[in-house]
Amino acid sequence: MARISPDPLVGSIAPEVHKVYRALRAIPGDDVAAWVSMPLPGSSDRPEFLAVYRGGTAFVIAVATVGQSEAEEIVHGGLFSMGKHSPGDLALPQRTMTREFVTAILGEDGAGDPATRSIVPIVLFPNVANATLRDAFRINPLEGIYWIGREHTNAEGLLRCFQRLSHGHLTDGVLAELRARFTPESVIPERFVAARQRRDRGLRARLAPLLLDYDQEWWTKHRLALPDDCKLDVSDAPVSGPEATLVTGVAGSGKSLVLLYRACHQARLRPDSRSLVLTHNRALRRELEQRFGELGRPPNVEWATFFSWANRYLAEVTPVRKVVQYRVRDDMIGAAARPVFGTIEPRQIDFLEEEFDWMLDRDILTCDAYLRADRTGRGVRLTEADRRKVFRVFENYRHALCAAGCEDWAGRALRFWHLVRDGKIRLRPYDFIYVDEAQFFAPVWFLALRRVLKPGTGRLFLAADPTQGFLKRRQSWLSCGLELRGRSTRLRRSYRNTRPILEFAATFYQLRLGTDDDEINLPGDDELASAPEGVPPLLLRLTSRQDELTRVANEIRVCLAEGIPAADILLIVASGQRARNAVESLQRLLGPERVSDARQASPADRIRVCALDGATGIEAPIVFLVGIEELLAAEAALRLSPEQREELIRDNTRRLYMAFTRAACRLVVTWTSPSLPPWWTEAGGTTEGRPAPSLPAKRASA
Repeated sequence: MARISPDPLVGSIAPEVHKVYRALRAIPGDDVAAWVSMPLPGSSDRPEFLAVYRGGTAFVIAVATVGQSEAEEIVHGGLFSMGKHSPGDLALPQRTMTREFVTAILGEDGAGDPATRSIVPIVLFPNVANATLRDAFRINPLEGIYWIGREHTNAEGLLRCFQRLSHGHLTDGVLAELRARFTPESVIPERFVAARQRRDRGLRARLAPLLLDYDQEWWTKHRLALPDDCKLDVSDAPVSGPEATLVTGVAGSGKSLVLLYRACHQARLRPDSRSLVLTHNRALRRELEQRFGELGRPPNVEWATFFSWANRYLAEVTPVRKVVQYRVRDDMIGAAARPVFGTIEPRQIDFLEEEFDWMLDRDILTCDAYLRADRTGRGVRLTEADRRKVFRVFENYRHALCAAGCEDWAGRALRFWHLVRDGKIRLRPYDFIYVDEAQFFAPVWFLALRRVLKPGTGRLFLAADPTQGFLKRRQSWLSCGLELRGRSTRLRRSYRNTRPILEFAATFYQLRLGTDDDEINLPGDDELASAPEGVPPLLLRLTSRQDELTRVANEIRVCLAEGIPAADILLIVASGQRARNAVESLQRLLGPERVSDARQASPADRIRVCALDGATGIEAPIVFLVGIEELLAAEAALRLSPEQREELIRDNTRRLYMAFTRAACRLVVTWTSPSLPPWWTEAGGTTEGRPAPSLPAKRASA
């Protein structure tokens, strides 16, 4: 079956356009790719379809809705026509529009260009017989435009026409120009593109438009809900809701990008709708919202992290409760556990902290519910007696929080869900909710989101990569109430990283965890082969941790001196506390006007600093990564049980895989221990290398 985008469509459609749409979609095999023009506000008039046969010839197709009797009256005249029409008037608007569209691509003097034969303009007449059209036009093509009657407006007929009229010679540049004019909603602003692509483009004499690839564009347009009065869409099947859809894929494949485009298309098509875009951290939220602004920023889209969104409504109905700090929480859990267990070790406190989060994430608040709960994947086996003891500690801890007038983050999310469920927080329903990095969202978060979707028609769109999930949610989508079988799309090509970085990250992951995790989205051989060449990751070996930020500052000075923009540099710090100190240190060393916290609103021309756990979804051409020894050293702690150690290794591997793949062109990691990490060289990394990372000189002007 031919590949067509969007497919399927939702809305209403002229019967003639519907017939052509079905005919194109029914063409067997994969020789034909087709696009339907979308009626986005502000878009120019275009023919209804663009079809490409075997990548060598493009067919620009307009559809004439004129009927047989009307066509005969125009061609042959009628009793009362009084000479008002001539045969040349038949489908004149469609012929004119098609001619002007093709001329805009090839230019007025494009007759001698080989590309002329690679673009074939056609007007289809689904209701008019070929004989009538021959009487009207005499020759085919007429003024360079082919006409096709109803006898050929079917899959077999259109395929024969494509085969007969195909001449090849369609270049990638001309196809990009065609798609950019036909589907302007799929053009990618230059700033959105990974630095390695901008660098490559800077070497070309003429820049072709940057476009979403076929998989990306398909997801952004799949089952778009269009206005009821739209004449360019078809409802093949009613949308039942709430419906959830997932896009996943390798790092750098454009998951966040397609979520942005989807939200923008939908908001423009349905200006009366309400949309909400959620992330789990502030740095990603600010990055996405800034990019969304460059796509036009429809006003009917809200932006928030999950907790900033929830806090807004919690403050309206309940007294503000302070969130307990992590160290204080450890002390409270230890105090709650001593009456039950007597002495309590740090590793047991770590386990209880994670177990309590797991319980709150699933709204498990009674002992019976905890005894019945399926703990598969939790790592630590508990007997019934163990569970009863754990629940007693849980109750003690919850009472202590209540007495102190505070709560933890998982408890705040659960309280928000209960208030929404019980109708004490009343939200105006949303038509569409978009969640980026959804692997970090807890089940009760999704319960709240599903409750605020518009009943029957609300839709939930998720972008996620379990390979980068490390916040101990350990849940299936089904356990969150989301049926995603048959509703997920995997993007396979990475557009961000060079091959050495992508290969290094994938090898590191496999060396540490193997490939037996069925959730992972590691790049395959074909995906690695499609990535461009570059330089391998560099390990800077230093003598002390105090030297790390000083050396990084010196490296950054060299980058800036080479003309690399400050915005192209990202510093990721393994510890959240050290990230705050790193911002202050770099501002002191490089100047406050050059460095900013990635979580805060700031000018775009600054070096960004981000904690590792807040770096998901953001990227930069050059990434410095400091402090990973702290993560890896924790894996050897004697207090860990074998199950906890395995869990920590898995989480840290996913953390570092995510951090490594933030870098588009250069990855620089600091290291202060005398011995190298055992996987560094085997994964393809180098040590010391040249003194500073740099991009080719062309990059500075990109």
